[in-house]
Amino acid sequence: MAKPAPRWAPPSSAGSPSGRARSCSGVRTTPRHARAAASVGDRGGPSALRQLCLEVVPLDDMRLQEVCVVIAFADRAQYDARMAATYRMAVGLWREQMRMYLRQARPAGEITTGRPDTLVVAMLQTTLVGLQTAAVAYPGMSAARQTEILDGLLGT
Repeated sequence: MAKPAPRWAPPSSAGSPSGRARSCSGVRTTPRHARAAASVGDRGGPSALRQLCLEVVPLDDMRLQEVCVVIAFADRAQYDARMAATYRMAVGLWREQMRMYLRQARPAGEITTGRPDTLVVAMLQTTLVGLQTAAVAYPGMSAARQTEILDGLLGT
C-alpha cells in the first residue's frame, strides 16, 4: 500500500500567547492559511495545488474583503520593514505549499512540464496576485472567469 502524500498544514495556535499559529520555524501563520489548509484537507499533488489556489483567489465576498486588506497591507509594507517581513512570510508559506504539491505530483507523472518548480510557483503566484487585483479593480471579474483563468494556467 502506498504511503499517503505528506499534508501541509499550519500548526495549531494552542499554547501560543498571541493565539496565532506558528510554523516550525516560529513564524506566525494566518487564519487564511488555516482555512486554506482545511480546504485542501488530505489532498496532495495537483488537486491540492488547485484547491490552494482557489482559496487564494477572491471567489466570494469574504475572500474579496480579505484581498482588499491584503492589497492595502502590501501597499503600506513598502514603507514599513516589519510589515514587509510579515507579507514576505505569508507569501512564503503559500510558496512552500505550492512547491510541496508540485514535488508530490512530478514522480506520479501528474505534472509533466519541464519548467522548474520555482518558475511554476512564480507564475502561479503572479497570476494569483493579478486575479486578486483584477477582482478589486474590475468588479465584473466573476468567480467563474477567475476559475477559468486559473484552470487554464494549471491545465485542468
